[in-house]
Amino acid sequence: MAKDYTKYTVEGLGENLNKRKLVLTIIKDWIEKNKPSFEDLRATFPDELQGSKGVVKRESEVDDPKRFDMKNPLKIKNGMHVVVSNQWGENIPGFIEVAEKLGYVISSSSNQNKATRTISDKLDNVKITISGRISNYFFGIVSEKYLEEFQKSLSYVSEEIETMEEFLRALLSTTLENVFENSLEQFKMKLDMNLIEQNCPNLFFLLKEIEEDGMSHYGLYDQIFDSPRHDLDVFEDDANITIEVNNEIIVQEQTLKMFIGETEVIDYEEDEVTAEIIENFFDANKTEYGFLPDIDFRDLITTNLCENGVKKIQEWIEHKSLTPYKVHENDVKICHDNITEFTYYIETQNFDLSKLILLGYANMIDFHNSSLEYIFSYLIYDSETINPESNWIRDKGIILEYQPEYGSLAFLIEG
Repeated sequence: MAKDYTKYTVEGLGENLNKRKLVLTIIKDWIEKNKPSFEDLRATFPDELQGSKGVVKRESEVDDPKRFDMKNPLKIKNGMHVVVSNQWGENIPGFIEVAEKLGYVISSSSNQNKATRTISDKLDNVKITISGRISNYFFGIVSEKYLEEFQKSLSYVSEEIETMEEFLRALLSTTLENVFENSLEQFKMKLDMNLIEQNCPNLFFLLKEIEEDGMSHYGLYDQIFDSPRHDLDVFEDDANITIEVNNEIIVQEQTLKMFIGETEVIDYEEDEVTAEIIENFFDANKTEYGFLPDIDFRDLITTNLCENGVKKIQEWIEHKSLTPYKVHENDVKICHDNITEFTYYIETQNFDLSKLILLGYANMIDFHNSSLEYIFSYLIYDSETINPESNWIRDKGIILEYQPEYGSLAFLIEG
């Protein structure tokens, strides 16, 4: 069966949404407007809409995390966190029917396109899958709501916890699986809970919420950090890539190292075709990646040409969503060592590998400090950044740093 690439628009909420994002967007909005209990939520979006896994689950009860959006837990009545299924395909019409009865106006872009297409301009449906052990960075700032209480609580802890970084790491451990048993109880034993209850009400309630309802580490991030929610992924040369066009595999599974092969620096004067591709990318993304507007792209961007025609660029970029968090005061950097599968969907006429750009940070090698070769963080096709769907499988470790002197977000972007 052909892959359905239909995109949806929900009036007033979002455009160009795939099925997973359509469901998440509507349920998130409905929760914010109705503040439901878990029972009310399941009654409104019953399990049978999705099938065997159900539409929503309590975050603490998920036993198959790759089938739920664990990165975007939603808070409902009584502080409980739920997660939404990411398994949507032929079951989507039933969900849309329920959403429309709730008042959501939903339209489909593919139906509009089909009416105007001819045989000659039929679009290629492209699926690029990249998988493996892929690091992911979270950046944030301790929110004002908790900062003063966290600092105060350092006076109410045992000698095992002396710094803010040690405190945040211990707090984070209470939400992680497979760290050690009863991590929350062990953390509380290091605190004078009577003083915490009297002087740190937000922290006291947070610990109570973790104990009663369960909370993932992503749920904790949402609670205690101000964050861009911009996942910075680090794709290295040992990750695997597969490319399909119209359900036919054109690039068999291979490592990024094999996919790229040998590279050479492009001379824009000699290669006008590549020069035009890079200029179009530069002009379309000055705001997105912080390119200086008055500088010629030839003076700013060095492009490496891969053996298969793909372009590889590593420059001093600054994604616009990260700019407000480029500070060195109460900032955190959290590295997730994940096993993940990323899927990029592209709909285009006559898919051409030469229009594919692998964009990365010039300073990532020093920032990430890995023995593997860094390849990219953003995938660009025909000047457009393609945002992937991610299927998190498991994590191999999480490291939190507070106000890192070396390796901060500012260091990554500015050096």
